[in-house]
Amino acid sequence: MARLLGGHPATLELPASVPRPIRALLNACLLPAIQRRADDAWQLFEDFHTILGRLYGPPQFRPFHMPVQS
Repeated sequence: MARLLGGHPATLELPASVPRPIRALLNACLLPAIQRRADDAWQLFEDFHTILGRLYGPPQFRPFHMPVQS
């Protein structure tokens, strides 16, 4: 995820352009102490979608049109 956001794959450092709430959620997933990390993937998924909704609004359908080959 860090790499997809433009971060460094080895250090997992994220660029400053990543919003603070997303950065905080990802950092919480990478805590050194395993017992302090979230242990419910569905809750993380829900939290991530909540953050995305607050930052960017509700999801929108964007149709994808395949180019016609001749």
